[in-house]
Amino acid sequence: MIRHLPVDFFWLAAVETLAVLIGLKIFHYSVDFKSELLKLLASFGLGLAVISCSVLMLAHFNLLYRWVFLVFFGIVFILVSGQIRPLLAILKNLKDRLAAQNFSGFDKLLLLLLAAAVLSDFIFAFTPATQARELHYNLAMPKLLLRQGGLIGHFDEHAKHFPFLLENVYTLALSLAGPVLAKLIHYSLGVFSCVLVFHLARTFVGVSAGVPAAVFFYLMPLVTSVSGTANVELGTLYFGLLSVCFLLLWMEGKDSIVCAALAGLMAGFSWQSKITGLAMVPAGLAFIIAMGGLNKPSFIPALKTAVLFGCFAALGCSPWLLKNIYYSGNPLFPFPVDFLGWKGQEYAVLEIARQAAFRANFSFWEVLKLHNNVLMGDILFGPGPLVFAFAVPGILLNRSRNSWALLSLSALLFAFHNILFNTYFHRFFDTRFYILMYSLLCILAAKGWVDLKTHFKPVLLNGMVLAGLVVPGFLLSLVFGVTKIPVFIGRESEEQFLERKLVNHSLVKAINEIVSPNSKIVYLGTDPQWFYMDAQAVLPPVYMHRLEDPEEVVEGLRKIRATHVLIFEGMFKRKDGDNILHHPGFSEMDLYWNLERLKATYFREVYRNDKAVLYEVSYLDNSNKV
Repeated sequence: MIRHLPVDFFWLAAVETLAVLIGLKIFHYSVDFKSELLKLLASFGLGLAVISCSVLMLAHFNLLYRWVFLVFFGIVFILVSGQIRPLLAILKNLKDRLAAQNFSGFDKLLLLLLAAAVLSDFIFAFTPATQARELHYNLAMPKLLLRQGGLIGHFDEHAKHFPFLLENVYTLALSLAGPVLAKLIHYSLGVFSCVLVFHLARTFVGVSAGVPAAVFFYLMPLVTSVSGTANVELGTLYFGLLSVCFLLLWMEGKDSIVCAALAGLMAGFSWQSKITGLAMVPAGLAFIIAMGGLNKPSFIPALKTAVLFGCFAALGCSPWLLKNIYYSGNPLFPFPVDFLGWKGQEYAVLEIARQAAFRANFSFWEVLKLHNNVLMGDILFGPGPLVFAFAVPGILLNRSRNSWALLSLSALLFAFHNILFNTYFHRFFDTRFYILMYSLLCILAAKGWVDLKTHFKPVLLNGMVLAGLVVPGFLLSLVFGVTKIPVFIGRESEEQFLERKLVNHSLVKAINEIVSPNSKIVYLGTDPQWFYMDAQAVLPPVYMHRLEDPEEVVEGLRKIRATHVLIFEGMFKRKDGDNILHHPGFSEMDLYWNLERLKATYFREVYRNDKAVLYEVSYLDNSNKV
């Protein structure tokens, strides 16, 4: 894969430079930043959101083609090229300021550890996509959009209707260079989030907390585990951190109206990146009302600021909301809002009902016990051993208004996520939903480590910190990176890598050889990781699972223009006394089809392995054969 590095790196630099230039152009007319670093980071975030919105606009007009992207964004680049000189000046000033920093010996060691982890995660990112969520919808939706050349109203799966800020950017990435570019964009958001944590710690906690906060953050196992994927967690995090930064600036009274508006806008971008980013909106509203009300005799100014924050948050998420209104009438589609009469996508309704039934089986005490995973996580998805251990002294020692503000925002994020989304409670991988909370606690942990140095020997504390960073975070980063070196340098082919990592890749390869790319395959039982499938794979409407009559089944397949049916027989179970294929998770997805009659009339088996069987559908009337 390394031979593709120059091309992918060129497009990565081009897309992200364009994003920064767009942001600088917009901020040039409206905002006077006191910090050049914050201006650069905020410009990148705003520009990325503008690129996403532009892709959505092109999708609406069915213009998702590579040549259109090149022409459109080429024109945009010409329009914002006047910001190249200011950008170079900012980079030069930041370089000079960095060179003038007098880091301690231990800080330099931490930075060396950070650099090694960043390099290892880059190797992790520069490999073919294999993670389940990126194949299921983060990359699958962009591929589907490019396949169609534009936007459609209703996808067959609710996951493809989720907020899409980064997926739109990934659509551009897939068109320009492929899925690795999308992974690199997500990886870079992790690096920029690290810089943002550094800025937050130095600005609002103390200069000495900057480096440890950044390293605590980046070496969290949770960050490492998603940095090499094309998921969206790091995008949601990045915009959430920007929102927090502007909220703290608002609290300090610096350009309060502008900062409140930008905090709301970034919270909206966080929401548009992932549905769980919505928690940042009520958290920000509550923070403004609480902090504003405490400092002034009247709550009215705080309420006005909260309204401003909320309006700009809605503006930040408006592309997703407006798209949903246009195609479904429900701004929150695929999620139903029953009391307003807003209908959801049928598979989303099933999932919500399943979670409600699951939740009903737990007592309040059991729910509390299930929250312990938020504190510890696991070796892949937890915050690591340092965050909570040092955050406690960071809160209690040398208390300041800013540290309490960070704690308050962390608590509000936790509370509102639980109110809005706590359905399965805390399975080990659900800790990724708390990544913004963990990031703020990293800043408090860095403060706690600095404060404890006045009470304990620095050598002892440094040793504890180093051990907690190396195990598990740094070692996990090395494992993810080093194990990818063979495919990175070309010793292992991409096909060999995918065959080794994906359980269904041999099935996908076989189907690609048999089935025309213009076909549409209905799959039943599990996701076939169809991102690598040439043909389009879709779920059938829910009602079709209950059909028994072959004529009705075929008529349903005809309506969605299916050419093939792929059944993962191993995922279903049979019970004595019936011919129903029982789904392990949803009874609504039990398959009632009379497969014997279908095989004798309309279905022709074209491929079978130990996991699944593929049928070609014939729409000729073959009932006389039965």
